[in-house]
Amino acid sequence: MLEVILLKWSIIFLLYLGANVVQVTGMINIIPNIGTLRNSSFAIFVLLPLFLFSIKKGIKQRRQDLISIIILLSICIYNTCTDRDANWGATITSLFMPFMYSFILFGKYAANEKKRQMVAGILIIYFLSNCSLALIERILGFHLFEYSDSMKLGASFRSFAFGGHPLANAVVISTIMNFLWITEISPIKKIQYSVLCFMALFCFNTRFAIVVTLFRSAFFFCVFILHLMRERGISFRIKQHVMSICFIMGIVFCFLISYTSFGGRLMNIGLYDDDSAGARLQVLLVFDKYAYSDFIWGMTLDETTELMHSSGIYGVINENPWLIFLFRFGLIFTIIMVTVFFLYFKQIIKGISFYEKSIIVLPMLFIISSFNSIGVDSVALSVWVLCCYAFLPIRNTK
Repeated sequence: MLEVILLKWSIIFLLYLGANVVQVTGMINIIPNIGTLRNSSFAIFVLLPLFLFSIKKGIKQRRQDLISIIILLSICIYNTCTDRDANWGATITSLFMPFMYSFILFGKYAANEKKRQMVAGILIIYFLSNCSLALIERILGFHLFEYSDSMKLGASFRSFAFGGHPLANAVVISTIMNFLWITEISPIKKIQYSVLCFMALFCFNTRFAIVVTLFRSAFFFCVFILHLMRERGISFRIKQHVMSICFIMGIVFCFLISYTSFGGRLMNIGLYDDDSAGARLQVLLVFDKYAYSDFIWGMTLDETTELMHSSGIYGVINENPWLIFLFRFGLIFTIIMVTVFFLYFKQIIKGISFYEKSIIVLPMLFIISSFNSIGVDSVALSVWVLCCYAFLPIRNTK
């Protein structure tokens, strides 16, 4: 019973206690300041004892998870001992926690339908509440959980909801939506969830997430309409109503992005239209003076500072998580870490179709690659693991 309570609250803390919520509620003052780990401390402090309790029972089923954790831990210890930047807070949140959740859920609770329904319920409630809060904030023009980083997000209003930074919110709700598309719920519900997700993404004003979600949803929508038109058991009148609704929704959508502020940054598609887009390209200037061979084993903190000064990018935020890993861990360790996650992804989604794999993996990879995400402090991979457990068939997650 205690283990179930710990698991439940760990997931709730992970989802709802974003950087803005922790700061505004004052909870940030009662937890240790361990870099970026501070934002997810409540989740990790609840998850850690549960993970330790589960090691003995789950080691046979989830040996791969434990090996992955040991490999990541060894790389971070090496970086720390050689005066390189391990950034323990970000690494624990972004990379360690997904394997900890996987070890617990796919080990002890792998075939437990009640636990799967519990996790699915928490994820769906979070999806609905976070999207709804984003809409309310955008309509009313204020943030329920304002925090000090607000001034860094540009002049246009962007909702914060529970996740803090708009991009952090976007990657999580998009990930959940990807899984909802391949679950066995009614097509009408899928469309309703998709519309809500779209509106929330516009409130977060995250261009890349909107574009990726738009292409994915357009594909699904076309497939649904074609299937509906070919269905003989549905009357012609109902088909007419559906097509009329789709036409009206299309007009409303075009109007919103073209003539209201909901289109926001999406309509500014130039490469250097704002600081964040420029920063994504400016950081590549480092390769004008340095070759890839200079990053084989990563750099010490002093070497990284010197690199940024000499390349003229000091003070520029690195928005590319893969470059963050390259600078922090070096090419060799980055390849090892990517291989670890590739083998894990391959194992955990085996048995489902290539089409379903593409839906739940590719959009997430595109979105997390569009900003620093897992390079700093992101719960995206943990949410992805939770979705795999909650929404994929049991036979495919063993």
